[in-house]
Amino acid sequence: MPSKKKSPRRRTPRKSPRKKTVKRSPRSRKSHEIKDSLLKRYKSSRKSSRSPKAKSIFNRFFDKIFVINLKDATKRWKKVSSEYKKKGIKVERYDGIDGRCKDTKECNKKQKSFEKSYGVKYGSRIKNPRERLPASSLTLAHKLIYTEMLKQGWDRILISEDDVWIHKDAEKRLKKAIEELPDDKDWDMLYLGCGGECGIKGMSDRKTKKNKYLTDLAPHYDSKWYLNVKEDLRAPCDDCEVYSSQLTMPSYVGGGWNFAVSREGAKKILKIIGNDVGQHCDKIYPKAIYNGKLRAYALDPPVVYHEGGAIREDSSIPWKW
Repeated sequence: MPSKKKSPRRRTPRKSPRKKTVKRSPRSRKSHEIKDSLLKRYKSSRKSSRSPKAKSIFNRFFDKIFVINLKDATKRWKKVSSEYKKKGIKVERYDGIDGRCKDTKECNKKQKSFEKSYGVKYGSRIKNPRERLPASSLTLAHKLIYTEMLKQGWDRILISEDDVWIHKDAEKRLKKAIEELPDDKDWDMLYLGCGGECGIKGMSDRKTKKNKYLTDLAPHYDSKWYLNVKEDLRAPCDDCEVYSSQLTMPSYVGGGWNFAVSREGAKKILKIIGNDVGQHCDKIYPKAIYNGKLRAYALDPPVVYHEGGAIREDSSIPWKW
């Protein structure tokens, strides 16, 4: 987040207006039927890890649910796994790639080790090596997950950070969202928890009975807005397009801590990333979505929130705000 104040409508400079050629679902929004969503989607000719008899819609819809967690972040894992368990959701811990380093010398040494081990390269888009390595290590982890996804033939996966909490209505709202979501070939990413210009519901430019919390981002902007959920990190969005009762097409996602990727989406993202992992995925995905290279939807308002708000003292990335 830049230190200078600016309008919440633009989190980063934009080169061109939103492309109008982004494909929409061929079906009308009013024609979505349950029989064409839930039941049909559970059937697949590919290898699947989904459990049609699972209690949670999360496990019935997604082949895998990964929570990325560093080895020494045991408290985080204990807390987040308990959060998912309380909601009846089965998740798997994914061993995060530890890009933390104390100084430039250690960062460069670790970077060379990663490049050799994983066959990737790190560009110089993030100048500070102490920021670049831990930030881009998350991108590398995503790249490895997508590669495994295609290898195993999974159709849909959910990726979660380890510092989130889940809204009490998540199960009910995700089920409705799945009914409204286009077929797998017509969506690439589905955000369950995101910030920035990622929806319009549950916020207002003045305090109301429902939207009573001043945004956590107020110190970094020249305007204020109020939210229904205190830890909601979204900003007002004039360019977001409401798709259905539960889904909005985001304009410029400011960060994603809980999102799904389809098989087609994984193919596209791997192509976009290529061999250069030297950028944070929260920079790569929003740009690709905005330019029409990825088709994204977001539950609006979110059902998964980032614990602790925008700034965490125990963050593995030493961002400068």
